[in-house]
Amino acid sequence: MDIIFLGRPLKEAVSFLEKEGYTVRVVQYQGRNVIDGADDLRVIRQRINGSEAELVVSLFRTSI
Repeated sequence: MDIIFLGRPLKEAVSFLEKEGYTVRVVQYQGRNVIDGADDLRVIRQRINGSEAELVVSLFRTSI
């Protein structure tokens, strides 16, 4: 699959992948510094192997 989900909202990526028949696994990553107001899960890494997709996500503050 040539579609890149990096930076996209988690819900959008999962919805698309499930519609295409993939089994989706989500892993949440949190760095040492937590940003106040971070409330938007975004894809920071993706792996697709056969019919399985793994998305690594992290919280971002997208509204100022």
